[in-house]
Amino acid sequence: MVVYHGHIFPIWSVLFSPVGYYFASCSNDRNALVWCTKSLSPLRMFSNHSTDVESIAFHPNAHYLITGSNDKTIKMWSIEDGQCVRQFDTMSGPVRSLTFSRSGLFILSGNEHGQVTLIDVLKNKPLCVV
Repeated sequence: MVVYHGHIFPIWSVLFSPVGYYFASCSNDRNALVWCTKSLSPLRMFSNHSTDVESIAFHPNAHYLITGSNDKTIKMWSIEDGQCVRQFDTMSGPVRSLTFSRSGLFILSGNEHGQVTLIDVLKNKPLCVV
């Protein structure tokens, strides 16, 4: 058994990458971390949300990570350099869950108000809220 230490507050979600030995975690400490199972230290930290990061998802090509936060935003990060490459501010409530489509062209997110939002990644805007 191995225990990874990197967050200082509760962890809300963990997820394996679609490739390799990588995984991500997100926390009440406003950060998301990318790890490798072969190292006890995080490889990358994503920290630009103003409140908890509650949900994470890897892009199908594993080059990007999205984070959903209580600050009502979704951010898309480059895993290679740690930069935020897109931000979606159109959420009407804290983002509780999210996922990429298999093609990686769309994001589905759910909020605490029972709404599901479909977002076009390339157009950087929501297509539909149900």
